[in-house]
Amino acid sequence: MTLSGLTVVIPSSFTDDAGDGIVVGHATLNDMDIESLNPGSDGVPNIQKGATFSNVSMYGSGTGSFDIGISQTSLAYNPLAIDRSTIEDAKTGILATHFTDKVNVNRSRILNSKTNAVKLTQGADGTIENSIIQAGSSSAVFLSNKESTNSDVDIRYSTIIPGASSAYAVATETVPTAMTVGSSRMTVSDSILNGFTNTYYRSDPDSPTTGAANITFSHSDFDPTGLSTGKGVLDTTDSNINADPKFLSATDFHLTKGSPAIDTASSPAGPLVDIDGNKRPVDGNGDGIAVADMGAYEYQPVADPPTCETDPKLCPVLPGDTTAPVISKVKFKSPKGKKAGKLKLRLSEAATIKATFKPTPKGKGKKKRKTLKLSKTGKAGANKLKIKKGKLKPGKYRLKIIATDAAGNRSKPMVRKVKVK
Repeated sequence: MTLSGLTVVIPSSFTDDAGDGIVVGHATLNDMDIESLNPGSDGVPNIQKGATFSNVSMYGSGTGSFDIGISQTSLAYNPLAIDRSTIEDAKTGILATHFTDKVNVNRSRILNSKTNAVKLTQGADGTIENSIIQAGSSSAVFLSNKESTNSDVDIRYSTIIPGASSAYAVATETVPTAMTVGSSRMTVSDSILNGFTNTYYRSDPDSPTTGAANITFSHSDFDPTGLSTGKGVLDTTDSNINADPKFLSATDFHLTKGSPAIDTASSPAGPLVDIDGNKRPVDGNGDGIAVADMGAYEYQPVADPPTCETDPKLCPVLPGDTTAPVISKVKFKSPKGKKAGKLKLRLSEAATIKATFKPTPKGKGKKKRKTLKLSKTGKAGANKLKIKKGKLKPGKYRLKIIATDAAGNRSKPMVRKVKVK
């Protein structure tokens, strides 16, 4: 079943803490709004056989809210996929409660949760990627296992932030029962967990019938404080930092220039876009190497505005300016094989550079060679013009360079004989 382009409203006439928005199983929901006007109703509860949410927005209006935003019932067997969606104003944003449950959250926002944003219990597994997760009074992501199978959740390229009074960013535990319980494992990588007094909670009762509770952090930005008890491992040793990520604002978690989270993620095989759909990775620190950023947003650098030094047209024209630019220290490096050539020179002031390579002498082979013209907006000081491979075929050329400043003053032509091998 596919539902698309609908707005579902849970009326205020429902009994408080009762009623559902939609009950579905093995369904696809596209481009939908689910609005609650009633306090404590469920949005899309007890999903059977999995479901896919794409560009779905769930929110409360007025006094309206959700008890559970989306929940998957036992014996689901098919994944619950949540993509480019938003869940707001829920006590628990996403709930899965069975060892057959698999929850995949991608490019989504779970905000203003009252307790947990994502809660996986009784052996459920999950992945959270490229998402903004806001904690409630408990933890943003809670993993609890009391089943015989292991329970795993991977959090990648996500930003986790607190609510008004949040206990932890992430939490995992094993719970003793009459049967043997498997382990719980939470892996956090390439993410930002910011603003928490205690970042993690890891608890195992040291019971002979339980597995271990494990949390691993790598290439992430967080304060390494929290609670860690019982069997299992807390690993915070792999390339983590504890620094201000320099968000755009207290409510906008885009990174700003100079953020320590820029170009510091780990995996070259990470997602190709960020939560906004912008390209990932991008060279955000200007070192010429594109590396992904920590968190849900990839910093998109903005080019510095042009100045007089970089664009002579912006230079003020001084009255009576009759001084022509001077060209000096001309160096030519011939293209060779797969390598491009270079023409280097210095200018006494910002000016437009025009360079012409004219084949010489006339005669044999001249028809195979063509005149090459290059132009560049030059700055005062050193300048470099790149000559693409194949643009100059082997032979002798007459090189002529002229520079013209913003006032229209032209330099004396600089003429050289050059040879391309």
